[in-house]
Amino acid sequence: MEDRVKQERESIQYLELDAELWKTLDGLSAEDIYRRSLASYDSHLRCYQVQVLNESYRVFPRDIAIHMAEDREAFLSIEIRLLSLQ
Repeated sequence: MEDRVKQERESIQYLELDAELWKTLDGLSAEDIYRRSLASYDSHLRCYQVQVLNESYRVFPRDIAIHMAEDREAFLSIEIRLLSLQ
């Protein structure tokens, strides 16, 4: 039972942090994002491409979504999502 409660708390904390990071991203200009992250912007796909731990990810601010560049259906861990947004 304790493990379940701990998982639920972590899930709530993740959702709060995730929402805050998306809000921060929304408030930044593209120039700020380039300077802070070294991400590139794909105007055709309307996303930022960022490298995290030697993998390429696409961050779609309008859709509030993150995907691996090579495999859109791949599962992304909470840690990868947070690192990509950071």
